Amino acid sequence: MQTGEGSVECNAPPTGNIAAGGAYFVPIEKGWYASECNSEGVCQDTLPCPPGTIGTSEFLCQHCPVGKTSPLGSTSCFNCQKGKFADAIGTTCKNCPSGFHQPNDNEPSTSCSSCPLGYGAFLNDPTGRATCLNLNWQSASDCASYQYLDNKNVNDPTSWKCAICPKGASCQGLVTWHNLGSRFGYARCGKDSEEFERCFGMTSCLGAPNPTLEGKYYDKSGTDLATVNSNQSCSDGHAPRTNNSRCYDCASGFVPGPGDGTCVECLPSESMVFALLIICFGFLLFFILVADRIRAAGEKKKGLLLDCLFCHFCLFAIFVFLPCCLFAMLSFCHVVFLCCF
Repeated sequence: MQTGEGSVECNAPPTGNIAAGGAYFVPIEKGWYASECNSEGVCQDTLPCPPGTIGTSEFLCQHCPVGKTSPLGSTSCFNCQKGKFADAIGTTCKNCPSGFHQPNDNEPSTSCSSCPLGYGAFLNDPTGRATCLNLNWQSASDCASYQYLDNKNVNDPTSWKCAICPKGASCQGLVTWHNLGSRFGYARCGKDSEEFERCFGMTSCLGAPNPTLEGKYYDKSGTDLATVNSNQSCSDGHAPRTNNSRCYDCASGFVPGPGDGTCVECLPSESMVFALLIICFGFLLFFILVADRIRAAGEKKKGLLLDCLFCHFCLFAIFVFLPCCLFAMLSFCHVVFLCCF
């Protein structure tokens, strides 16, 4: 362009403008960019930024980020509409494929989610969807508080139905066949069983609250175990429930309690050995005293004193040392057998 008289050369138009020939130039619109430019940077035309891009202050086109797009000749990017997504920069939003949905338009959407269980695609509908078609299958939310969703046949959802909660089972919440749990004091007779049995020791099987056992079983802190919502595990001292479904077996270092299903911790073996050493020391001390009295009595009274002391020793051993020794030895052997074998 050339705006003055008598000029021997032409000037390039100002930045943001294109040459219109002669003494004129035209400004580039927002959202557009210059085209048909020569080697000196002088442009003769403009074009709108394509969809998925926006015009910048430098009159260039910039890609929209993933999850967003823009119309032709735009200066702003927008979130994809419901039922659509954009998984790459500088692209337009695409429809969700069949069996998928995208319910959000408040944030960028980079993908679609598969329809949840019980929902499917709308038939003969190629457009993107914000929701899925309800197939009207029974779900856990359709069941009452005393029921669970019997969906054991996972390959046939049309057969799913609400079933009465078995005795000893807990059906509070969204419960299905696969997460049907036990109440306190009960155990499921196998992961594929509908039966629940009472545990040998009621306090050994923890679980969901059990109103029928409230006020009967408490822990050391005074908490009513039947009111606590515990995971399906065995109480302290019992082996893990993996291969011990009714919590009958005790863990290592514990032995069965007095017939109530509890497990008590084994006494340290050092304590039993110490008790036996004390008893043996008492025997040794008694023999030393007997020998000393014999020497002090002299030869004449040796026989009489020996007989007398021997009688006293027998009585003392029978009524004091023998029961204690036998009890200690038997207790020691019993604990060693239970804890080690």
